Amino acid sequence: YTYPNNDTYEGEWRNHQREGTGTYTYAATKAQYTGTWNNGKRQGSGEVQFSNYSYVGKFHENYPKGKGKFVFKNGYQQNGEYHVTTTMPEEDSDAQPQVQYKWLARDVTPIEQTKPYDLDDEQAETDGTQELIDKFKRKQLNNQKGLFLS
Repeated sequence: YTYPNNDTYEGEWRNHQREGTGTYTYAATKAQYTGTWNNGKRQGSGEVQFSNYSYVGKFHENYPKGKGKFVFKNGYQQNGEYHVTTTMPEEDSDAQPQVQYKWLARDVTPIEQTKPYDLDDEQAETDGTQELIDKFKRKQLNNQKGLFLS
């Protein structure tokens, strides 16, 4: 599907919303999210690819949350965790709470030192992150080769 702003989505739908697994490409930046969706929002495991790096981790209500990592094309990755903080407005204010997403870096390691997309051993075994990402990368590679397989 191509949106009026030329963003594209290829994946599963339910009730006219992105649902299940899919890939969304942002036309303006060429950034691409591949992962799971719920009610049209990024939710669960996913990867966002930018030109020089990618972020792999969990998403909640469209935003990264919890353990994840940035993978850089120079051969390194930064492991860490996104923390969400909410600041409530003053009592007499009608303003909405301020939500901030803060990346807490843990370490930087060469990519070869860890399994790809290994957020933690238990999570990697149970959430299917690697299988999901492999499936979409194979599909994208086949599409680039003109095979257009689903």
